[in-house]
Amino acid sequence: MHNKTQEIIKLEEFAVVVISDATNYNLQAFPSVEPALLRFSNIIDQYANETGESAYGIFVSENIDYNSMAIFQRQFWYRPDDSKIPFTVIPLTGAQYESFSRFFEQPQLNASIIREKLLSCLQFRQFDAPTWKKEIDRIMQ
Repeated sequence: MHNKTQEIIKLEEFAVVVISDATNYNLQAFPSVEPALLRFSNIIDQYANETGESAYGIFVSENIDYNSMAIFQRQFWYRPDDSKIPFTVIPLTGAQYESFSRFFEQPQLNASIIREKLLSCLQFRQFDAPTWKKEIDRIMQ
């Protein structure tokens, strides 16, 4: 599976699904982009159906180029019955995720701060990929 790892972090009222890719090449250059999006959509859809809560996806890779950013701006996946599974995935570099993950390690975990960071990143998803990437970097510092 191209050295991918997966983790589901359950918080109050939502979860964070993290899929990490240990390879060191552009996402556009290999055929696992769609399987990664499918994994996110299936996990997020299943979590929502089982708990009634939302889940946010984070894709971690050392190289996140603008074309990769554009792929993750997609907000849904189609089921076999042609219905849509809405989902949100934020692509982060390893350094950005390392900075973000410190919020999970605090003694008094504050889920609202984590959700605020995620939503701050997502509010720029409708802009072009370079702008979104720049804003994510700013927010995750």
